[in-house]
Amino acid sequence: MIADGIQPAWSPDGSRFVFARETGAGDFDLYVANADGTGVTLITAKSDPVLSELDPAWSPDGSWIAFHSDDGSDESTLTLIHPDGSGRVDIVGPRKANIGRPSWSPDGSTIAFRIEQVVYTIRVDGSDLRELTSPDDVFDAPSAWTPDGRHILYWGDDLGPLGLYRMTATGGNITLLFRAPPGVKVLSPDVSSDGRWVLLAGQWDSPETQTRLFVFDLRGGQLYQLSDQLVSEPRWRPVSS
Repeated sequence: MIADGIQPAWSPDGSRFVFARETGAGDFDLYVANADGTGVTLITAKSDPVLSELDPAWSPDGSWIAFHSDDGSDESTLTLIHPDGSGRVDIVGPRKANIGRPSWSPDGSTIAFRIEQVVYTIRVDGSDLRELTSPDDVFDAPSAWTPDGRHILYWGDDLGPLGLYRMTATGGNITLLFRAPPGVKVLSPDVSSDGRWVLLAGQWDSPETQTRLFVFDLRGGQLYQLSDQLVSEPRWRPVSS
C-alpha cells in the first residue's frame, strides 16, 4: 500500500499508475508504480527540488504523462514527460497563473486543462490553444472527456447552479447534468470506458467539503452515492486490464 500518495492516474493498460507524493520540503514529485503497489519509481528529477509536480494524467497510448509544475512562485506550466522520466517538455507556460488539471482526449491528440478557473484545450504539440469556458465558471477539479471525444465534463456553475456540466469539445452547448448534492462543493469527474458512468468524489486537498463517493448515470440521469467514506479523485481502471 502506498499510504502517502495522492492523485493516482492509471496507465492505459491498467498495469501501472502514476501518482504525486509530498517531499520533505513540502513540494510534490511524481512516481510510477505497478498496479499492486510495487516497483515505485521517481520520474521527476531530484535535481529540481524547488519544483512541485501535481495533477498527473496518462496519455491513451501510454507514451506521455501530462502534469502541473511550479517552482513555488506565481508561475506554473503544463508539462509532458515520458513514464520513464525522459523527454520532459513544457507545452504551456511558464505563465503567471495556476495551470493544471490535464485530461487527454481519447485519440491522444488534445489535452483539456485549466488555467485558473477556465477550461482550455491544446494540441499535444503545443499548437491550437483554445479557451472554452468563461472565467470563474469552473471549479478546481479535473475535466473529463467522454469516450467518443465529443464532449468534456467539468464541475462548475456556468448556468447558475453548482453542479456537473457537459460541453462539446469546442466549448459549445453547455448543459447542466445535475445540481450539487447538499453540502457538496466540488466533485472531480472520471468517465467509464463505455461512456455510461461518471465516477465523482471531492478534491484531494479539500477534506472540509465532506464529499463522498458518487456515480452518475449519463444515460439515465440518476446520481447514486456509493460510499460514506471521504475519498478523493477516484479513477476507473481501464477495462483492458
